Amino acid sequence: MSFEALREAIKEGNEYNFYGEDKPKCPHCGETWDGEWCESPLYNEGDQEIECQHCEKEYSVDVVITFHYNTDNQELEEQNK
Repeated sequence: MSFEALREAIKEGNEYNFYGEDKPKCPHCGETWDGEWCESPLYNEGDQEIECQHCEKEYSVDVVITFHYNTDNQELEEQNK
């Protein structure tokens, strides 16, 4: 496998363009993945193999899932009941 886009980014000092992204970027062609999350292996945490929708080459994606919880949008109850 060539990983041409990733090799070029590393050479230019931009390897972080492939790290911590909202959507995976193909290391072969550099295009961003734009498929459906729930119908792909990217719905699961850990190393996943996907095929680029642009160049049709396979690559590995390390999926990291984080959760955030908000409880600040509720009405406060009267404290003196």
